[in-house]
Amino acid sequence: MSNKKYINQGQHKDQQISVTKTAITAEQAISIAKKEIDGTVTKVEKDEDDGIIKYEVELQSNQGEVDIDIDANTGKIIEIDYED
Repeated sequence: MSNKKYINQGQHKDQQISVTKTAITAEQAISIAKKEIDGTVTKVEKDEDDGIIKYEVELQSNQGEVDIDIDANTGKIIEIDYED
């Protein structure tokens, strides 16, 4: 079973890209997230959204659940979402 996820490129139906090859690893994304929010990582996923490959890191902190989206190619934080 492969852990690769392929995204259709719209106008080129036969052209697909793999979202598994990125500049940073899941471990690096976790490190970036933990530097921003002190908490325990509960989930990490790699996803593609609007052409950007990102890691979605979910943490449990003293502020509740926090979701941090990190660009998988640059390592920059895209969004931090504090759950109610």
